[in-house]
Amino acid sequence: MGLAWPVVAEQTSLTFVGLVDTVLVGHLGPVALAGVGLGAQTIWIPQVFFNGIAVGATAIVARRIGEGDPRRAKEALHQSIIMAFVVGLIFAPVVWTLARSIMVLFRAQPDVVETGVLYLRASAPGLIPALIMLAANAVMRGAGNTRTPMLIMLVANIVNIILAYVLIYGFLGLPALGVVGSGIAGSSAWTVGCIMAIALLIRGVGPLRYTARRAFSVSLETSARILHVGLPAAFELLQFQIAYTVFSLIFSALGTTVYAAHTVALRIENIAFMPGAGLGMAATTLVGQALGAGRHDVAEKATNLAKWYAVALMTAISALIVLFRTELIAVFVSDRAVIEVGAIAIAVYSVSMPLMGIGNCLSGALRGAGDTRAVLTIMTAGVWLVRLPCAYAFAYWFGFGAVGAWSAAALDIIVRGVVLWWRFAAGHWKTIKV
Repeated sequence: MGLAWPVVAEQTSLTFVGLVDTVLVGHLGPVALAGVGLGAQTIWIPQVFFNGIAVGATAIVARRIGEGDPRRAKEALHQSIIMAFVVGLIFAPVVWTLARSIMVLFRAQPDVVETGVLYLRASAPGLIPALIMLAANAVMRGAGNTRTPMLIMLVANIVNIILAYVLIYGFLGLPALGVVGSGIAGSSAWTVGCIMAIALLIRGVGPLRYTARRAFSVSLETSARILHVGLPAAFELLQFQIAYTVFSLIFSALGTTVYAAHTVALRIENIAFMPGAGLGMAATTLVGQALGAGRHDVAEKATNLAKWYAVALMTAISALIVLFRTELIAVFVSDRAVIEVGAIAIAVYSVSMPLMGIGNCLSGALRGAGDTRAVLTIMTAGVWLVRLPCAYAFAYWFGFGAVGAWSAAALDIIVRGVVLWWRFAAGHWKTIKV
């Protein structure tokens, strides 16, 4: 719990920022909300991909700390920062250049396309600092320090909220920039977080210290180890993001009202997702360090505790959200049709919360052990063989519309939770070398 609560607080603050952005943009109208929603999915793709590589960095650092080898942990830190810079340097210009093509690919309405392009081009420059910040936070978590990443994200999120409010509506003598202001605020916040993370690592965070003389020193062996664990996680998260994008096309095709409701409902449900995300990250660190120290029993006990904490917390929070779902959605949008459709989405998603908690913790534990290929296989099968085919069939063939698609998502989450439980119980993760 000591490792988990800062991660939960960090993820909750991220969700809160997303909620505030949704409120600010939502009051610009459904077109602005849909455009930013589709644009945000695109911006998430490189971040999601690199988050997978960061999982590899967390696992490697945790294992080295457990083995009592801080020198190699520091080496993993430097290689992670280099990878983040390279990936950001590739993705940022691609997003800027292909912004319009991306929005057209989403099959968005013409007015939504224009809004999404503005948001994407305002957000693209922030990708490089965002990925460096993710890398720095990941290695700190691997070393058992989750509070410093929490503080970094809290400061970045405060910057985002203030700038978004000022720039979207125009205050302090600045013009009202609308969705462009939201994108600029996000880029600025990521830059602040990046500077903070590097500055703190230069001073030293536990056994980790970032030094300028090693900033461009490439270690192929350490990079290969990070990629060996991280690439399956990266492809897992990337394919899930692509699948989620395809999933969103189902709602986009059902109209702007449905897509806007889908966006708001997910923002609100993210509050219930947070305990599972935090406890899953804690399980990644604990399992990695315990296996490094040769304590399989500690790894298993920590995972089981995290699993049941996640089930209890996510179920309780989700129940409260369902109870007040109409009032919560009304905070973000005033459109009555969006409120009614969003309320149905929240009710459907809530059914899967217990299994989502189990899945988050067990996948985090398996990643910490280096069993990322199994997690990749399970996640890929779930979204492509269960969620997407069932969503299309339920929505169009059986005529259930958006409710059918949301039901398919809940079914996918339940199936993946059960299969991950079986994989962890099999115990193969105890023998993996990283």
